[in-house]
Amino acid sequence: MPMNISDHDNRTFRLGTDMSVRIPSAQRYAQHVETERIWLPRLAPHLPLPIPTPLAIGKPVHGCPWIWSVNRWLDGENATIVKIDDLSLFARDLANFLNRLRSIGTTDGPKPAPTTSIEAATSRCTTLKCASLSTSCKMWSTPKQ
Repeated sequence: MPMNISDHDNRTFRLGTDMSVRIPSAQRYAQHVETERIWLPRLAPHLPLPIPTPLAIGKPVHGCPWIWSVNRWLDGENATIVKIDDLSLFARDLANFLNRLRSIGTTDGPKPAPTTSIEAATSRCTTLKCASLSTSCKMWSTPKQ
């Protein structure tokens, strides 16, 4: 069973105690696996919070026709108003993360995939997976509308 069933471009499964498996939910999302393998390690040193660390790329197999990834597991849970102890601190931590992410040069970065811009803007649920926020919350997601 996926750990977060709200994911729309992939399904994430826990693998053991310190890894996760991310499987694209459709062929159009499979290209993100390679992009993440290259870019997550480049972004990580510039960010104030840990992000997934790619460990391996899986090959297509019966039941999973696209490449998939194995990543280091980040402990966390879905953020809800009930789970966030200090909303102001949470908002500052999130803003700091996003500002740092936005400040990273992307000259050599990948072009936005056609599946990311329009779908992300119109998605009913946006999830930002950040571990180790200064609050008790480890994951933030907007409510479905």
